Amino acid sequence: PFKYFCRYGLKAMPGEQASFNSRLNGMLVHHVLEKLFLRFGSQGLRDMSSQERRIAVDEETNSYVNERMGGAKNLTARVRYSVERCKNSICEILERLAAEFADSRFETKDVELKIENDGQIAPYTVNLPDGGTAVLGGVVDRVDTMVSADSEKTFLRIIDYKTGGKDFKLSDILSGFNMQMLLYLFILCDNSRRYLEGEGVLRPAGVLYHPLSDL
Repeated sequence: PFKYFCRYGLKAMPGEQASFNSRLNGMLVHHVLEKLFLRFGSQGLRDMSSQERRIAVDEETNSYVNERMGGAKNLTARVRYSVERCKNSICEILERLAAEFADSRFETKDVELKIENDGQIAPYTVNLPDGGTAVLGGVVDRVDTMVSADSEKTFLRIIDYKTGGKDFKLSDILSGFNMQMLLYLFILCDNSRRYLEGEGVLRPAGVLYHPLSDL
């Protein structure tokens, strides 16, 4: 219980030496994509040139390195190389995303959306037989919406970025496994009415696992 309290109550995390393992690599990608979507939105990123997207990636990555890794001058040559490689991968990811948004009516509504008691979206509460409750929540990497032609419905999809592999198996879902993204989707549809007020009846469109494959 004390470990749980430290991790999820105090959100206490041990300090780490600046390095570039796969977890920190993924954190950088998530951070840069979050900042870019907040700055420009899906339409803005779609309409930028490749060079403009590259400049934006450089800015956000350099800001991350300066604020969280002590600046490039304090990094080893190996870590600096890994950061540059990560920049190139993010640029390739943005090229794919820009092409997708050019052929889609979906637009990004939010990034790093918190489903929690103090967040924008209320979590799902399950009443337990002993009188207690279990609260289901988390963080959604990206939320996209599309309004129907008659403006009466809003289709909602959620995207999960994956720096590692992910095998989706329908048999897992039918057996009650790997339900995280689907639970997020239906929590959003049930609890987002005030958050998406004025955008029509919410309809679940699906979940997408987006591989960040070149990392």
